[in-house]
Amino acid sequence: MFKRMKKSVASLLAGAFVAAMILPNAAFAASTFTATQQASSAPGSTFSARVMVEVPQGASTNGTPYTLRLRLPANTQVGSITYEVPASYDNGIGNQLTNTAGGTGAVYTSTQPNLTTPEFVVGVAGSANTTNKGLVYVNFNNIVVPSGQSGDFKVAFESQPGSIFSNGEVVIATVGNGSVTASIDDVRSFSSAGLNGAVDPIRFKEDRPGALKSGTDAIKLKLPPGFTWANVPATNTVINQIWADANTVVTYQGTTDSGRTLQVGVAFTGGATQSSSAVYFSLTGLGIAVDESTAKAGDVTVDVSGKASTTPGSLVIGRYGTFGAAIKAFGDTPTVLAGRSGETAGKFVIEEELVGSLVANRTITLTLPENVRWNTSSIPVSGNPTVSGIAVSSSDSDANSLALTNGNGWEIIDSERRIAKATINTPSTGNKRGKLVFEKTELQLAPGFSGDVKVEVGGSAGLDGTFIIAKAVKPVDVKAETAPEVKIGLNDQVASEVVVTENFKEALMSKTSNVSGVGNVTFNELRLYLPAGVDFTSTPKFEVVEGDVVLMADSATTATDASDQTKYAVVKVKSTSSTPSKIKVSNIKLRVDRTVPEGDLVLKVKGNGTAVCEMVANATIQKPFASSTVTSAVIAKVVTPAPQDLKVAAAFKVNDTKYTINGVEKTMDQAPFIKEGRTFVPVRYVAEALGIDAANIIWDGEKETATLIKGDKVLQVAIGSKTLVVNGAGITMDVAPELSESGRVMLPVRWIAERFGATPTWDEATQTVGLK
Repeated sequence: MFKRMKKSVASLLAGAFVAAMILPNAAFAASTFTATQQASSAPGSTFSARVMVEVPQGASTNGTPYTLRLRLPANTQVGSITYEVPASYDNGIGNQLTNTAGGTGAVYTSTQPNLTTPEFVVGVAGSANTTNKGLVYVNFNNIVVPSGQSGDFKVAFESQPGSIFSNGEVVIATVGNGSVTASIDDVRSFSSAGLNGAVDPIRFKEDRPGALKSGTDAIKLKLPPGFTWANVPATNTVINQIWADANTVVTYQGTTDSGRTLQVGVAFTGGATQSSSAVYFSLTGLGIAVDESTAKAGDVTVDVSGKASTTPGSLVIGRYGTFGAAIKAFGDTPTVLAGRSGETAGKFVIEEELVGSLVANRTITLTLPENVRWNTSSIPVSGNPTVSGIAVSSSDSDANSLALTNGNGWEIIDSERRIAKATINTPSTGNKRGKLVFEKTELQLAPGFSGDVKVEVGGSAGLDGTFIIAKAVKPVDVKAETAPEVKIGLNDQVASEVVVTENFKEALMSKTSNVSGVGNVTFNELRLYLPAGVDFTSTPKFEVVEGDVVLMADSATTATDASDQTKYAVVKVKSTSSTPSKIKVSNIKLRVDRTVPEGDLVLKVKGNGTAVCEMVANATIQKPFASSTVTSAVIAKVVTPAPQDLKVAAAFKVNDTKYTINGVEKTMDQAPFIKEGRTFVPVRYVAEALGIDAANIIWDGEKETATLIKGDKVLQVAIGSKTLVVNGAGITMDVAPELSESGRVMLPVRWIAERFGATPTWDEATQTVGLK
């Protein structure tokens, strides 16, 4: 059964293929219809339009006639339907079609088979240029829209089956009552003196014939209370048209409502009841008078009404106010990057309320927040416009002679480079208030600064307030998952691993920059700093866990900062990221000495001239900010160990002021000595080695008594007394403490060490007392 079905299907397909081979090409033709001239019209109005009909290559046969029928909406009155068959197209390519009689390049009249209906026939024939496409242009001349028509006015195209033409429909006009659009060239500011013939041109434009209605009040413009029209031409003065219509006359018709309402009249001549083509005109040279007792400051908005449907219904034609000016942000607020030099801030504008509001020789100051400063290309010098990149935007500004000194420049007037000053050089003139828009202003931002960059305005020009010039984002954030306890005095204590996250691509820099006073500097190190008194006991591991930043292999190490001797872990950035990346730092093992207070142990991402900060020490221009810290995280909690947890390793050598604590060499001001077979060591340094805070080592000079406090234990010794007092209980020693010539309390180490849980040792060969 299935085999017979397959054979039948195959036979059908083969037959269809043969049939397709013997059918004429025209059966597969698909002509296109495009309105190359489309009209807007009102019901009862007349319009003209044009449609291009395009036939694909190879559609026709040489000498064969073809007809295309077109149909307009019922009751449409037609002046004429003509068509053109161009001889060629695209610079000489021959048209595939000709007129039925064989002609090309002329205008031909279509036929109307039935004179009672708006249907027409266009006739063409194939030519020898069958390899080229065919073009026919159909012209719709003086078409009168039926009175009930609205919306899209369409023409339908029809053709016989097998023709080179296909069926189609094209919109050749949109029909509606239309509207008149009102606009003004510019809004001018003025004071109580008014605008004497200086209102900018107010323009009116029909979107189609018939939108304007006849009458002395075709358009009415009503001013708000306190304002009246001035410089209005005499009644019936003709208003010249920009797009003229011979049957339409537009005139001034004076004012009403005590001068607040200006009327524009429209009349039609020669028996016309509307315009035959869209009208466009403007009102020029008008003025505005002000009644100060009633007028309100602000935008002067006229209500637009009348017999014509006018949009918008209101229009701002002026701005009334008193002398004054403002400075504020202009346009979008950009995001800038902390730790960078030369970041471009947003635009800001100085704008007058009225012409001449800003007086010559008065000043404007702009003060940036702390940790942000104006970028400069050279050392600031008084009177020089040293803010880098700043320029007046020619496309946004409308100065009208308003200008600052130094070519609209700003000078730095403070040592921190936070305050920029400008001086008014030339006031604005003419009928328009001054407006200066500044762009490309460059900033330097401390690496830890984030949030809004607010500018505070001051100076003698009367401007004040604040505005936001940029939003700052820190290059990276750091996060620790936990905060384990680490004990004072112990080695290899594990802190939390951390993740350094870029806040944007290329946040970690790897580049060479030329820095004034320094030269080329490569910013390619990511540094993580420990607080003073904490050291790494192993090299942390850096690995990229997200994104595509590339770290230099085997570059991770630890180092000591030359300025404050703090310790940091570092890795080099070989290549910047194209997507924000994350770097995990693990294997963080620490040693915490006795100078570190209990509480949070904070790891900081910082460093000048590093992957996170372009500011460089010793640079004359890109000098560092007070802090180079970008971000921080708590990676451990510092706690004081119980006596049994203390693993102290200290060594004191006879007659040597050098001693060591946990391998770190230190210096005393009194060397140990041997007396009567006993080794005397300075009590203060033994106490510090045992982890006793300096504040808990107390000397009473009057009583010559030393007190040591650690945890819940209080120990006290007195010069010349063999009694050791521990928490009020006396213990007899075999020797009494002595006071050395340097003023130190000296005592054999065993009496103190054992009371605080340490074990003293003696190395005869090296003459060294040890603590374990």
